[in-house]
Amino acid sequence: MNSTVDTHVRMTMDQAIKLAAFVVEIRPEWKAAPIRGLLQAHTYGSGGVTVMDVEELTRRTVAEAFTSTQEQLTKLPTQ
Repeated sequence: MNSTVDTHVRMTMDQAIKLAAFVVEIRPEWKAAPIRGLLQAHTYGSGGVTVMDVEELTRRTVAEAFTSTQEQLTKLPTQ
């Protein structure tokens, strides 16, 4: 695991499900499952993505939902 984020600030599965549902409310044409997968990847560092704490991951995900297509959401900015 390639992480420097403490486990207590990582996104839980319940938080990921709720955030994905919220994003789908903003963008009804999107599907929740790929969003949950992205959130899990950024929570556990799978797929070589950067691990982010829950607040940063939530902020970036919601910001991208307002400005991106679902395809662009698959790579959240790391800066």
